[in-house]
Amino acid sequence: MQDPKFRGKRLTQDQVIERFKEKHGDYYDYSKVEFKTVWDDVTIICPRHGEFQQQAKRHKNGAKCRKCYLEDINGKFMQKPEYRKLASENMKRNQDKLKSGMISKYGQDNPSKIEEFRIKKRNIFLEKYGVENPFQIDVKSRIKKTIKTHLSNGNWIRDEDRKPFARYKKEVWRYTNQSIVDFDAYWLLEKRSRYENHIDHIYSIKDGFENNVPSELIGSIVNLQSLSSEQNCAKGSNSWISIEDLKSAYNVIFGGDSSLRKKKLLS
Repeated sequence: MQDPKFRGKRLTQDQVIERFKEKHGDYYDYSKVEFKTVWDDVTIICPRHGEFQQQAKRHKNGAKCRKCYLEDINGKFMQKPEYRKLASENMKRNQDKLKSGMISKYGQDNPSKIEEFRIKKRNIFLEKYGVENPFQIDVKSRIKKTIKTHLSNGNWIRDEDRKPFARYKKEVWRYTNQSIVDFDAYWLLEKRSRYENHIDHIYSIKDGFENNVPSELIGSIVNLQSLSSEQNCAKGSNSWISIEDLKSAYNVIFGGDSSLRKKKLLS
């Protein structure tokens, strides 16, 4: 697509740099720009973060250094009290939806008796499919074959070969996905995409890893909220709440559960 100012002509390097400066002034250093077409990346030097690559067309239309953007929006976002309240409001909304969903579906508002509706689901699967879970049909051989294929193709890394944080993050997301299924929390998936809504861990995965918090607690239903992509990028790896707040919220939902599992998570 040609620039309207130079319609009918192919942009030269001097012309495209002129367009860059019309949008960004003298903020960026364009000494390393090697312009080919507006669809190709060029090297731009940011005074705060150094060199970065960006498509010439996007930069010409106003796109900035991504790190500058995230730092600026993070500062504005985290300083506003109304955004600080967002996490606690979402946590309360999750609890209310969870309780109402349990009442309507299982006749109880305390999901600490999780084994009861697991038995109910197993009975439904047995009646419909003849197994407790439809994925149990030759599941071991299927998993073994899938793992072997992906490892041989280099698409997967064995868990024992992953870095500790990568293993922890994988576990957190396994519990996160399981929580959504177990508690029918599908409202967290509404409009979920890279550019719309994200699932966010209110107490962050990074803080959980650094403070040895059980991955099951980080991935629990009470620690999940839905944020817009902009809000989630602004939040970054920060935690909205303390670990004490998370344990307290977990205790509110699972208060009737006196199991060793609960004691382990809250210890």
